[in-house]
Amino acid sequence: MDNYLEQGRNITTALNELDKFFIEIDVLKDLLINTLDKFLNSSTKFKASNHQESYHISNSEYLVPWFNISIAIFDKTKRKLTDDRAYRFINFQFSFSDESVAIPNQIGRPLIHISSSDMRHDSEWFIKYPIDEILYFDEMPGSFSLEDNAIIWSNYDNGNKFWHYSIDLLKINSHNFQELLINPVYRLLHEEPLQIVPNSALDNALIRYENLESIIK
Repeated sequence: MDNYLEQGRNITTALNELDKFFIEIDVLKDLLINTLDKFLNSSTKFKASNHQESYHISNSEYLVPWFNISIAIFDKTKRKLTDDRAYRFINFQFSFSDESVAIPNQIGRPLIHISSSDMRHDSEWFIKYPIDEILYFDEMPGSFSLEDNAIIWSNYDNGNKFWHYSIDLLKINSHNFQELLINPVYRLLHEEPLQIVPNSALDNALIRYENLESIIK
């Protein structure tokens, strides 16, 4: 077979598979959005509201390397739910290619980055490797720590603590969705210990890092 025919077939096959993949991603995204406003219902401290979406388009303008769903978290007593009154933001960044999946010393693959922050992530503020300290600290002093080689804590000198963990996107399904994306957020937001049971879905899906030096610049 001529090389150009083989190459053309490979491109068409890849694009067909990619289309099926993004159909599944849309289902997952809708499930997440429908759950976000409800997952804090059992909390006596917080409530969630005002989800927003942002995304990045590749240089060719045919691909989306990542998109982000951001939700504002408010104290339960707040009545005016505007961003300037939010306790913090939870960002769910679906990453498919380029810098946002370029894990140092690992094979790049689709990921979802879940993080708490004092800002919504957007086209300028998003997770990419190596992770820039300014993404979390800006002009505020503080330091990072790494728990279980998976959970990155940004520890501010003023006492605030924010976190970030990442999941292998292809390991998420309808059965473990709650365990991987919702329960950890609830526990971390409420400053409860995140118990990672050996060989559990969460244990097997978490992205592990060798050390902080390999991922922070």
